[in-house]
Amino acid sequence: LAVKTIRSEVSSLHLEVAYRARTKIADSIDRLLNEQKRASRDLSLQISSAEEILSLFLKENKEFDQVSLISADGKEIFRINKFAIVTKDELSNFSSTAGFRLSAAGNNYFSPTFFTKRREPSLSVFVPITSLRGDFLGAVAADINLKFMWDLMSEMKVGTRGRVYVVDGNGNLIADPNPSFVLRGENLLSRRIVRRLAEGENLVDGLDSQDRYLDFVGREVFALGLGFETFGWGIITEEPLEDAMEQAVSKRLSLVE
Repeated sequence: LAVKTIRSEVSSLHLEVAYRARTKIADSIDRLLNEQKRASRDLSLQISSAEEILSLFLKENKEFDQVSLISADGKEIFRINKFAIVTKDELSNFSSTAGFRLSAAGNNYFSPTFFTKRREPSLSVFVPITSLRGDFLGAVAADINLKFMWDLMSEMKVGTRGRVYVVDGNGNLIADPNPSFVLRGENLLSRRIVRRLAEGENLVDGLDSQDRYLDFVGREVFALGLGFETFGWGIITEEPLEDAMEQAVSKRLSLVE
């Protein structure tokens, strides 16, 4: 019974950290979405200054890699990319895409996670541009580079040797305190806890011993998984099993004393 109680306490501590990590990520993405909405509002008032407005948007928001102006019929008018010159021949027609259709209906859209040529995880975000009367004028499409989440994860503490990481809906590692793990293209579906989140479970509490696994350096870990439904991601806290149990026992002993 004592071991069961201790494991439940470890699970509660991990859940607290996982919720904190999810909130930090959600707040950051909300802030970026609001910046994109602000650019959209500016465009609705001064569409003739579109290139200037979107250049400034890209310069002021380092988390975005590129931004496009899309017309009301779905054609990409221009695209500004931080790393390359984009020619007219490279512009696309978005009229049949989910992002454009949702923005034409007045909604914001987040794409599934994808990886850039530099192996960095990203999201495409579409925001509608509407006139003061509410007419649809087009959309702003921008790519958020998710590597800002790597720093957020390095701030999250789980005991002394634990970590928090994030996987996408396919089990690909997209955020970790050690960026090299993300950049080498780790897929973690072999971990049962990751599979359970990918299959739609919202919380895996770590109390089932089958959800333990060996971490990247071969230690058995206690792990908990929390779903992030908005993006289909999973947030996982892990800590060497011996550390987790020792810490919980010490805490109980100090309470008794």
